[in-house]
Amino acid sequence: MLVVAALAFVGCSEKHPSTHTQAGDRHELEFTLRSEDKVGVGLAYFDVAVRGPNGAYDAEDVVARARKVSDAPADAVDINVQRLGQGRFMLLDVPLSSPGEWLISVSGKTESGWRDTASFELAVR
Repeated sequence: MLVVAALAFVGCSEKHPSTHTQAGDRHELEFTLRSEDKVGVGLAYFDVAVRGPNGAYDAEDVVARARKVSDAPADAVDINVQRLGQGRFMLLDVPLSSPGEWLISVSGKTESGWRDTASFELAVR
């Protein structure tokens, strides 16, 4: 299952409706977050790719957190991350427990020492 998801992600178009790419806060790394399905209440899974300033997908570590930011904001929850290799990771069992606006924060570090963080806003219905 995870291998299939990773392969689907590698071949995914940047124009796929569930794909979001943005520069990190420090503009050192580029992050791409993608889900296979529409994001709804419950456990969600996301693919993440992290690209360094040299254009290579060489991230060696990613830490991710989820937090509801609308209605009744909640504390951030750590997300289980599985490394797939070549700068790609799976965010597993992301607990989107209720409808509203959520923030997924992803921090990455490359083999060459670049570090950055990006935050993705999601509307959960």
